Amino acid sequence: SAVAAYDELLRRFPKAEEREEALFSTIYAAKKIPNQPKADSALLALQQHFPQGKFTQKLTQSKPVNPADANPKATAQYNQIYNEFIAGNYAVAEQLKRSADSTYGNQFWTPQLLFIEAVYYVSQRRDSSALKVLRDLSSLHQGHVLVPKANALIDVIQRRKEIERYLTDLQITRYNDEDTVSYIAQQLEPPKVIINQAPIVKKDSVIAVAPTIKVEPVAIKKDTITIGKPAETTYTFNLANPHYAVVWLKKVDGVFVNETKNSFTRYNREKFYNQPLAITNNKINDSATLVLIGPFNDGLAASEYINKIKPVAASRIIPWLQGDKYSFIVISTNDLQVLVTKKDVEAYLQGLRKARPEANW
Repeated sequence: SAVAAYDELLRRFPKAEEREEALFSTIYAAKKIPNQPKADSALLALQQHFPQGKFTQKLTQSKPVNPADANPKATAQYNQIYNEFIAGNYAVAEQLKRSADSTYGNQFWTPQLLFIEAVYYVSQRRDSSALKVLRDLSSLHQGHVLVPKANALIDVIQRRKEIERYLTDLQITRYNDEDTVSYIAQQLEPPKVIINQAPIVKKDSVIAVAPTIKVEPVAIKKDTITIGKPAETTYTFNLANPHYAVVWLKKVDGVFVNETKNSFTRYNREKFYNQPLAITNNKINDSATLVLIGPFNDGLAASEYINKIKPVAASRIIPWLQGDKYSFIVISTNDLQVLVTKKDVEAYLQGLRKARPEANW
């Protein structure tokens, strides 16, 4: 088959000049079989080794890139617009986009830019603006992986009032994203015990039990008092501890943090349905937010999960996020508490790479 032929070419000549084109051809050949995992794996290799290559650009833009027609100034302008939108600087982003559009029209609209612009409009209940942008995405970038998501979002927007009326009738309480952890904690609290209720007496009991029991406080010897363990101040990188799989988001606004959580929730429900995975988020500082998946039993289990999702993240889970806006790491529950205090993800990552060089973080 064509896929096997391209695989053999890549195996025998891993550094050949034709490697980029071979990976590109593998993607299309695998999709026709279809073999989506193989296509996803080739796409990841293409994006990692040739992020600015012409064949990579063909997959992310509606029209093939002709180097002779390239406009670095326009590309830089629209990349800045994307960054302003994703960081939550919406007024700046809208002003820059109006200015750029007046010069270039829709020539440099990427599907990622259009999608996050639409999500922003939805969050502001500017539904007509969102619908226009989503329809532009579908018509300008036919065949892109974001088109099905855009069409699904169009359907939801058009039924917004119907959905909200249904939720209102059910009297469903909506929880703020920042309250996720506290809400989960409330659900895990044990039921309250009514102390004055007469306890049930076992049939073989020969002693009558009074309805209310008064327990005298027990004096504790001084030498038996347990001193609380001080908070950890250094990372341990202990693989045996429970670990989270982490999507580290870089300068991403809360609207898109929430969209990231939703995307992974949907994917996990489909692919890991027999393994319920909680998803929460923790804002470490103004430029770093961690989406925490798990915890898993140990570091190896968390790493195994990342190895499964990493090849498909860009094409199937979060294709609207540019590659420089996120990374995957793992962190133990103990080390997370240290990181929350120190607030430096880069420093943690450097330590992780030294502790586990084989993991290729």
